[in-house]
Amino acid sequence: MTPKRKKDRPVTPGWVDTLIQWLEVIGVIGTILAGLYALYELATMF
Repeated sequence: MTPKRKKDRPVTPGWVDTLIQWLEVIGVIGTILAGLYALYELATMF
């Protein structure tokens, strides 16, 4: 059984790296906002 896809993948295009970086930034901001919201809800509960 020889693998059908044996092509060497080219270097990922620049826009893919940019997209991944933006997704990471958005994820970090979302995590921080979710943490602050959870702390706010916890503080206003008591």
